Amino acid sequence: MKKFKEILILMCFSHIISLYTPFNITQFQEMNRLSDPVLSPDGLYIIYSVKKWNSKTDKSYTNLQYTTIQTKETKDLTPKIEGTFDSSPLFSSLFPNYVFFIRENQIRYIKFPPTETYNPSEDYSIQLTNYPISINDYKIKYNTIVFSADVYFSCQNNLTCSSELIKKEEKMTYQTYDSLYSFYWDRWLVQGKGSHLFYQKIKLKDNKIELDGNVDDLTKGMEINTPPLTESNSNYDISNDGTMITFSAHHREHTEAWNTGWKTYFIDLNLMKKPILISGHNIARTQCPQFSIDNTKIAYLAMKTPMLESDNLHFEIYNILTNKINIIDDVLDISVNEFMWIDDNTILFTSELIGQIKIFKVDIRNPEKPNFSHFITNSSTSSYGLPFTPLNNKKIFFATKVGFDYPDTIVSLNDKQEPEIVNLNLDILKNIELPKPEAFNFIGGYNETVYGWIIKPINFDPNKTYPVALLIHGGPESSWTSGWSYRWNPEMFSNYGYAVVMINPHGSTGISTKFREAVRRDWGGVPYEDIINGLKFALNNNKYMDPNRVCAAGGSYGGYMINWIAGHTDMFKCLVNHDGDFSEISAFYSTDDLYFEKSELCPEGNIDCNPFDGKEARELFEKYSPEKYVKNWKTPMLVIHGGRDYRVQLTEALSTFTSLQLMKIDSKFLYFPLENHWVLNPSNSVKWLEEVLDWFGKYIG
Repeated sequence: MKKFKEILILMCFSHIISLYTPFNITQFQEMNRLSDPVLSPDGLYIIYSVKKWNSKTDKSYTNLQYTTIQTKETKDLTPKIEGTFDSSPLFSSLFPNYVFFIRENQIRYIKFPPTETYNPSEDYSIQLTNYPISINDYKIKYNTIVFSADVYFSCQNNLTCSSELIKKEEKMTYQTYDSLYSFYWDRWLVQGKGSHLFYQKIKLKDNKIELDGNVDDLTKGMEINTPPLTESNSNYDISNDGTMITFSAHHREHTEAWNTGWKTYFIDLNLMKKPILISGHNIARTQCPQFSIDNTKIAYLAMKTPMLESDNLHFEIYNILTNKINIIDDVLDISVNEFMWIDDNTILFTSELIGQIKIFKVDIRNPEKPNFSHFITNSSTSSYGLPFTPLNNKKIFFATKVGFDYPDTIVSLNDKQEPEIVNLNLDILKNIELPKPEAFNFIGGYNETVYGWIIKPINFDPNKTYPVALLIHGGPESSWTSGWSYRWNPEMFSNYGYAVVMINPHGSTGISTKFREAVRRDWGGVPYEDIINGLKFALNNNKYMDPNRVCAAGGSYGGYMINWIAGHTDMFKCLVNHDGDFSEISAFYSTDDLYFEKSELCPEGNIDCNPFDGKEARELFEKYSPEKYVKNWKTPMLVIHGGRDYRVQLTEALSTFTSLQLMKIDSKFLYFPLENHWVLNPSNSVKWLEEVLDWFGKYIG
């Protein structure tokens, strides 16, 4: 623990030389985590959920809080009780004085705003639903609630039937399978079971919200997951008058594990016929449908290439009245993240753009010539969430704003100064230095501009030299985007004395389609060269960086790249591999999403190949397997893996660690049996960061 002993000495003398002390790792995990912000219908309040971890008890809670916009005063709406999780606050235009939310997988509601005699330590909420099955997520519009729940297809509309089968399932000590998926992300699936959509009418009676009539399965008779696995309520929507529903689904079929063809449907509750497929012309993925304000159109996101989950998402607009679809061309060459209608012809959306998430808008009055433009044009290094507005006023905008150097806040977009309305971590961060990120670029592969970020260490002295932490992102079709993370947070490396370098090599998102596509069939080629050349550029142009004290760390594809680096260069003093591939052959046969491996490493023009199809099909899987270069490994490595990671299986980490041990290379294996592809438990996150920083400290101080 050499690194932490040095930090302790620094802390003892910091009051003499006025240095910032490093951000305590436990305190970092105890920050307030804001999510799900919504505006009250009158536009006077912002309501959101806040998650908080207590390191002393190792327990968490999530409660609802609200801020009065005019005064910026924040109060609790539901009590803070460890082990209780209140989330997903929503309003209905028909019942504007009530906040709906989820607790213990059922829907509750609470009167809003609270009375003057309100005691925030008491629970005033009322349970609305009490179904025999758990609600995964929900939406509410007017007098209609739609929610998703895991059910057995054979039970049709009988929730009690599904509940009884689920109880039997929980006692079973085995499962059998005759098709894929058998597992997904971090859980084993059950054949004959999936996520279905249900709808329920509600009414107001004697100042109480009540269920009105029976709950009904909108998707009965369909063997599908809706929303698709690990997705949320963004994949279904209700018309503003509560009479129509649209949703995207992934069919449970033999090719499910290697096709990305999510389908989008529409159903009119007044007719109650089977859902109508509206995306049948597109064999690639469609997702996130949303009704226009006047309920005459449905916008959804679509991809063009089958089996390619990293493809750009563009808009398609379905006209309910004419049954016609307009495809809105991706003229900006960017991919849509989230979107919302602000009038019947204008959509706001977010998208990555050179390491940031920006807000754009598109006017679709002329679908053949859509008018795209920036919604916000400031030049900060921040990223934004999708704006949110009052239900009946799409001209008042607020949004979350975040950066590498500060966590989620909520700002008003109605003023060019973007005044801050909500900041829940001011007290925690008031004595913490979080150096501002510095963007840079260089000429990389294919003689194209490659972008990156640098963050100086705290208490920076230009006359000193500092060890360097190179962080490598996953994906590979992802990017280091300005934002706050409780896992891969560059500011934590900066706080413990490292100059941080992050490169967005070829394959990264937010540049162009051509740039992103360059990683396919070239995992260890140009992207590797970009990372190494970008690091060298940073070292040569920042003399405070010590080129003899550099360690690298990466997760997922970044972990793969760590294994690849180990076999191709000795310039690093140490390496950290989190959940990275060791052999692309074994990774292919053991992953949950086969379409990912196929689309990345199959030969061009044969995206549906298998490694056993022959020499040509197998070539790239072997060419870019780190296992092929283990004989060249020399650099000490920390290997980290989660036992419930079914995207990159545990065998990849065990193979990596076994190879290191057989090669007699200094190595260590950190295993989290209950974590998935990420480390989500706060106490495990503390351990993760302690081990990584200690490994860096051992080799580069």
